[in-house]
Amino acid sequence: GAEGVRLFCQLNVKALRRFGVHEDDPGDVLEQKLGRLLRRQDVLQRWKAPPSDAGVRRRLAKAGLLPSASACREEAADAMRAFLRGAGAGGSLPGSYAALVTRCVQELNRNDPSNRK
Repeated sequence: GAEGVRLFCQLNVKALRRFGVHEDDPGDVLEQKLGRLLRRQDVLQRWKAPPSDAGVRRRLAKAGLLPSASACREEAADAMRAFLRGAGAGGSLPGSYAALVTRCVQELNRNDPSNRK
């Protein structure tokens, strides 16, 4: 849905801008531009994908927010929402699982001193 399209655009913002696709384009315009771009044969279709949930699951289990890293997807999503609320992540929480994972990774990386420049 729309959230998936926005997530794809966030992850690939620099590459998409080179082709005139902007994350803040209206939804129907954005989908049309993406559709045309993704069908182009002359463009190398190498796009960034959402991060894996494995590291997030391990961190949530270690923090006691998830019974185990192998818990079901619904439990993991609930734990991610709890983590983001507890971290004071601003704005509304994502609805899709992939977007939740991405927000958690961003939040975890934001608080990781090794990521500071």
